[in-house]
Amino acid sequence: MADLVVDVGGYRTFDTISPRTQYLITERLGLTLGCYDPVSCLGKVIVDAQGNRIGYVTFLEAMLEKITEAGVRVFLNHPMESMERVGSTSYVRLSNLPFPVMANRVVLTMPQYPLQEVRALCRALVLFC
Repeated sequence: MADLVVDVGGYRTFDTISPRTQYLITERLGLTLGCYDPVSCLGKVIVDAQGNRIGYVTFLEAMLEKITEAGVRVFLNHPMESMERVGSTSYVRLSNLPFPVMANRVVLTMPQYPLQEVRALCRALVLFC
């Protein structure tokens, strides 16, 4: 069934709710958006050149490709166990790795609400996050 696309999680964007995501998808990654609902066109989905839905994971795969081409090291399937900042360097301990990863910047990929809780905790403890 080559025409079947299945995504887990979010699969569409909205002009009023996620314009930054739409900008990233279209302008920075060069992907195309089409109408989720052809009548109202309230939501947008990622489509190929023929207008077929190709799945939201295409957005993540394209972004991963761009950042790795730029030299960013990505550790998939290694949850973060701890992070310590010494000067301008962060030392991150990832599960299943025998050594800490040193980084000037760390990007956490996690849902919005848990991330807000992490930021609130950092502020309460007067930490730099």
